[in-house]
Amino acid sequence: TTGKRGGVHNSLTRLLLKPTHLIGGYAQLSWAFNYLGPTGNQRDEVTVIRRRSQEVEY
Repeated sequence: TTGKRGGVHNSLTRLLLKPTHLIGGYAQLSWAFNYLGPTGNQRDEVTVIRRRSQEVEY
């Protein structure tokens, strides 16, 4: 990522979605003219998912 925030007017930026946006098959996205992306406060959040090095015990 570039670290720059995407805008609304003719912006071709990569969207970083949190996994929680996709739970239940409902993508929590806002729709506007020439813009498809997360809503305001979720736009600047980034989630990093990595594999644990230790075995998980339940």
